[in-house]
Amino acid sequence: MANRPAPPLLEPYLGLPPEAALVLLTGVLGASTNWLVLRYLQSVLAAPGPDVGVLLVSFLRDRAFWAHGAARLVRRRPASARGS
Repeated sequence: MANRPAPPLLEPYLGLPPEAALVLLTGVLGASTNWLVLRYLQSVLAAPGPDVGVLLVSFLRDRAFWAHGAARLVRRRPASARGS
């Protein structure tokens, strides 16, 4: 996964949803949404403000896959974005 910012057309959709919102990201055969899920989680969890809870349900990928992808995103962010 390249360390590029999300496409500009997706930026409005990557912000925090309303407080009681449920977000469902789906894909179709041949069009993986893994990168979009990881970018969305990164933007939601990095947003300033109140604590946010996330429940990720994946029927096709295990925990190790998502943990590895998330670790790559965090590792590639600039130090200023991590708060260090």
